[in-house]
Amino acid sequence: MAKALDCGTANILVAWEEKGEVAFKQERNAFIVMENESFYETLLENNSANYIKRNDQLYVIGEQALHMAPLAKVKARRPMAKGLLNKEESEALAMLKIISTAMVGKPAYDGEMLAITCPANPLDNEALDNTFHSMMIQSFFTEQGYDTKVINEAVSLAYHMRPTIKTDEGEMPVSGISMSFGGGMTNVVVMMRGIPFIQFSIAQGGDTINKQAAEVANISEEKMCIFKEKNLDLSEEMPSDRRLAALSVYYNKLIETVVKTVKERLAENEDEKIEDPCDIVIGGGTSQAKGFLDKFSKVIEKIGIGVPIKDIRQAEDPIKAIVHGTLIISTLEEKRKQKQKAKETVEETKKPDPPKPKTDMNKLVTNDIEDILGD
Repeated sequence: MAKALDCGTANILVAWEEKGEVAFKQERNAFIVMENESFYETLLENNSANYIKRNDQLYVIGEQALHMAPLAKVKARRPMAKGLLNKEESEALAMLKIISTAMVGKPAYDGEMLAITCPANPLDNEALDNTFHSMMIQSFFTEQGYDTKVINEAVSLAYHMRPTIKTDEGEMPVSGISMSFGGGMTNVVVMMRGIPFIQFSIAQGGDTINKQAAEVANISEEKMCIFKEKNLDLSEEMPSDRRLAALSVYYNKLIETVVKTVKERLAENEDEKIEDPCDIVIGGGTSQAKGFLDKFSKVIEKIGIGVPIKDIRQAEDPIKAIVHGTLIISTLEEKRKQKQKAKETVEETKKPDPPKPKTDMNKLVTNDIEDILGD
């Protein structure tokens, strides 16, 4: 058995296999803090909210935190920002550990494999480094008995979507360009036969869009996020609603930024050139907006990406695609471990028996006589 954890800025997802089917858990990566009063606790229970008591306060976790923030007149807090631990949130480490470990649960056995997504370091923000984030989130689970492996989320998407490059010899598997549009970052990887040779991130994603659009529309980011997920349709050229118009403008800006950066990186790379038609696959929560694929395709048509394109495909479920691809990698790693363990067991059984110690016959006879006659 193996598990996968996609620890995103906006959402946390867990996947595992159960009775031959892939099972998922999903929760919003957010929380609010409320006074520990019976009225609030009753309100939370009536709304079936996930909450814990900590430091003599009530911590509301997940989706309900966004909805209850305006009622409690507080701002929703985020353990992560721009794909990494939120350095401006004092309780980021504690809350991320509480939320993620509760979702993953205990390992089924010591050494169970858990693959965890982590963004690449961003090109546009040198101050952001993934080392501390990666080490800390792994420590949450290694102390519970898991074996952990960190995966770039764009690599996970590629293993889910299976892009190909069309060559004269046939289709080159798990090869092409994979883009994961997340809440805090956008991750990109260029793959050849399942191996990444270019990977990077841009410190812009759905949160960037929410913030910019909220400022234009003069509403909170929480309200803009909820509004966006319910109403946005990017197929509308320029909506009359100020909120929708702002979202459309900033979505287009993000896509153009990502495509231009990919084009530049491909042009700079001298070691591996993609000369044959390749797939581009896209996923991630920010890409699940209606009309995203069409808007993305129009940007590609307008500015190009520097390589011949075979097809542009979007994940059927953009948000679950990442954790599903992570589970594929986790399962492959678990099988590799089990195979290696079995090989070591066979080699151990093939080892010759150690030589038996030589018997000192004189000593043995003397001991026997002493046992019979006594001292």
